[in-house]
Amino acid sequence: MGLFATERLRHFTNSGILEYQLSPGKVYNRKIMATDLEKIKTELMALPPESRAMLAQSLIESLDNEFDPAADALWLEEIRRRDLEIRNGTAKTKPAEQVLQEARDRLRCSK
Repeated sequence: MGLFATERLRHFTNSGILEYQLSPGKVYNRKIMATDLEKIKTELMALPPESRAMLAQSLIESLDNEFDPAADALWLEEIRRRDLEIRNGTAKTKPAEQVLQEARDRLRCSK
């Protein structure tokens, strides 16, 4: 059974098992050979940096489409905790200009 555009990719494990969902509630597995993945990786690494960046962004966006209610609940809890710390004056804050300058400095050092 192959992967089709209508199938929804779910999870790739370190053991080389690809889990995907064809319909709600049914998860199927397919063994992917590590050598196939290495071949694909080698071919993709030969692309120009701009093309690799576009591909990387597309892959990341495809992962961001997943909705995880548990993760959302944890983020909401964290947001509320941080908001309360700011309102109570117990949070250590920095001016936006300082944060941006620190980010620029770090980016310059990483080149």
